[in-house]
Amino acid sequence: MIDAAENRETVTRRDTDVAMRAVLSLVGRRTWIEVGERRIADAARRQFLGEFILDRHRIELGVASLLGDWDRTHHVPKIPRTSDEAVGAEFILASAKIIRRASPEAKKRIRGMIRGALDSGEGLNSVSHEFSAAAECERRGWSVSYEDLENRAQFDFLATKGPNAIEVECKSISGDIGRKIHQRDFLQFAEIVDPIVTPMLTQPGFHLLAFDIFNRLPKDHRSHRALADGAVVAIQRGTTVTCRGLGDVSYSNKAIRSELGLPQTASELCHFIERTHPDVADALGRMTVAVASKAGSFVVLTMKSREPDKVVYGIYRQLKDKGANQFTRTRPAMLLVRLEAVSPEGLVRLASSASIDSQKASDFLKMTNSLMVKRPWLHTIGFVPQSRARSLERGVTTESVVYVFRNPDHAASVDSLDVFG
Repeated sequence: MIDAAENRETVTRRDTDVAMRAVLSLVGRRTWIEVGERRIADAARRQFLGEFILDRHRIELGVASLLGDWDRTHHVPKIPRTSDEAVGAEFILASAKIIRRASPEAKKRIRGMIRGALDSGEGLNSVSHEFSAAAECERRGWSVSYEDLENRAQFDFLATKGPNAIEVECKSISGDIGRKIHQRDFLQFAEIVDPIVTPMLTQPGFHLLAFDIFNRLPKDHRSHRALADGAVVAIQRGTTVTCRGLGDVSYSNKAIRSELGLPQTASELCHFIERTHPDVADALGRMTVAVASKAGSFVVLTMKSREPDKVVYGIYRQLKDKGANQFTRTRPAMLLVRLEAVSPEGLVRLASSASIDSQKASDFLKMTNSLMVKRPWLHTIGFVPQSRARSLERGVTTESVVYVFRNPDHAASVDSLDVFG
């Protein structure tokens, strides 16, 4: 069974003030400020990785920004001014609900989870997903006990309502799962190539440097350097160069057809290329960055693999172990999966396509069916997208679209365990 349900909650300034005090009782102001400053400084030093760093660490940056007002007024701003502040407010609200009810030992674990995420390069998204899921269950009238934090079980929390109970395990899936080329690796590689392509911005037109990788993009610097050297030769010759064991590099320089309107930003360039130069548009891979000059010249770096991505299979492998090892198998269980690379709108489109184009939906259907057949205690598998916390006149609203698959063969009633319906 497939549903797409939307969940909303609006909270006020007083709610966020109380929540901020609870979070600061575990992880102090100085830690948040220092982490925020460090992330901003890291991003400023990177031409291509900067935006990736800021996006990966939106929660930390949002909390640090909110603390600027907190230091002056001891209040969180009534209306968060940026999307980062909105997701920061969402995080402290969800965290505070757990902190207030946690035992002293559980609070130590929460502190360790938050500090560990702040110290790592992964950010707080995974922690936020677990906390927000528990808070959403409580908002919908379910009682939540934090089994993993209290060291009573391996799944994250138990949701109960009257005689009904369901074990819930939260999982975050990176956008790189199952992909041959990982975003951070590509952007790190683009940093190496940047000094090579920047001089081209003095020449008119747009310059396309395409990397056709045989299989995976290696992570090591030596391989990146070899591909960059191949790019130098390709630019000099104006042709395609093969880098042994890695892939082909090709270069082309095209005039911009100004009568069709020039792209105003680098992000618009790829769409412009697709409209004006279909002969090279096929070279554009999933990983593409562009550099623009004020004079109207552009450089595009793009990369794709000759081998197909296996995203759904990668997700399946991640969830297979979770579905087998975390639950007691004595109660109905739910996997709640956050897809980091999928927007709320993208998840709605995916759910909607199930009734329109069965081929597009078949991989997800096969994956969830296989998980439920092999793990019969699984009652529900739900997928949620990136956070979409927003500012409203009265405070913050948290919105989440949930793409739900339920096990029709499970002995428990579907309706009685409809956590997000």
